[in-house]
Amino acid sequence: MLEHDFVGLASGSALQDYLSEHAARAGRRLKLRVRLRGFDAICRMVEHGIGIPGCRSMRGSCSNI
Repeated sequence: MLEHDFVGLASGSALQDYLSEHAARAGRRLKLRVRLRGFDAICRMVEHGIGIPGCRSMRGSCSNI
């Protein structure tokens, strides 16, 4: 999954830091295409094909917007 472009939260977000740490443990970096301030904005970008959301729990919720 780390080979894909991600739509992530702003730098300093606890969730974004958590995801980046997990990628680092795997010896990789997240390929962040864009960083946004909130989940609604992330979902809109994902719906337009900009990238995939960084956390599994958002993947189902983005289709509900």
